[in-house]
Amino acid sequence: MNEPAAGAGSGAAPHETTGVLIARARAGDTLAGQRLLARLLPVLRRWARHRFPSHIRDARDTEDLVQDVLLRAFRRIDSFENR
Repeated sequence: MNEPAAGAGSGAAPHETTGVLIARARAGDTLAGQRLLARLLPVLRRWARHRFPSHIRDARDTEDLVQDVLLRAFRRIDSFENR
């Protein structure tokens, strides 16, 4: 997922914090949710890629796992506590 360039109709300013995007996504702002996913996916992919043992690591599997976990988290965004 590529993050749209600032001003490309994303509906979110590039300086918006993750907390602001979470609040907007909770309020039903689909564009804020998309921008949040675009921001978090690459970071979580890199994190997960280095956590799996090399003998079971497959880039496709890592990608699927990260997307699945992130989508499950988004389904429960209303109960997320930003600490």
